[in-house]
Amino acid sequence: DATRNERVQAHLARLLGPVVLKPGSAGLKISDLEAIENPVVVTVAGSGQAKRDGGTWAVPMGTAPNLVSRFAARRSRHHDVVIGPKHVIEQRFALTIAANKHIVSAPKALRVTSPFGSFELTVTHKNNVVEVASTLRVNRARISPSDYAEWRAFCQKVDKSGEPVEGIGVHGTP
Repeated sequence: DATRNERVQAHLARLLGPVVLKPGSAGLKISDLEAIENPVVVTVAGSGQAKRDGGTWAVPMGTAPNLVSRFAARRSRHHDVVIGPKHVIEQRFALTIAANKHIVSAPKALRVTSPFGSFELTVTHKNNVVEVASTLRVNRARISPSDYAEWRAFCQKVDKSGEPVEGIGVHGTP
């Protein structure tokens, strides 16, 4: 518990670039980890550093699932791939845009479905807030060698769809 905020901040920095969490429980809230029947919910609030390219700022808005590198790196398999329990991973990133800025690029909404699961990426823009949300559902705990090619194709589609999560392009005075 004593180093939880620092560890989460370091993990987010590896995924999104430099980040600073709000102090105390305002920056990091984690659901009851002892309630093993309930999903783990991690809520993070803070600020990040945008990358600047001329007059445009790029703000990271999520992370790609990286299913291929984790579960489908080989072209074929002779044994089952053990994925672990069926699971759902939901991510939501919100960005508040200052009044003197406007959005020049954003990820595109996408849905990928298969017998193995699904991936959905949604982007909403309301007032001065942009939200990028993704939901990855994995419906199988293991993949047989006979299903591996189809599983690998699903992983490739999901990872490709995650690429646009690189960020929101914002233009305006700093």
